[in-house]
Amino acid sequence: MTVLRECLGRLKPLVMSDRNQSLLATMPQVFEKENHACCVRHLTETFVGEAGKLGSRSNASKELVREMFMRVAYTPTVVGMIVRWRN
Repeated sequence: MTVLRECLGRLKPLVMSDRNQSLLATMPQVFEKENHACCVRHLTETFVGEAGKLGSRSNASKELVREMFMRVAYTPTVVGMIVRWRN
């Protein structure tokens, strides 16, 4: 990451990750905290996988969990998230 920062000079990239622990630890040290975002696709797959561990194993259940997560993930406010989750 340090080499990437040196190559970019004054540019401030947005780095998207899958919440890898080493990236979560390194990003704020090398770049500003605002330069790190989590990939919605990776977060969705992690969420669906965790739901599977709790019993949502059928394809229909996984699709429902995926759809619910995506509704919430693309909502810009907390109030909106709560409303979309309940619907």
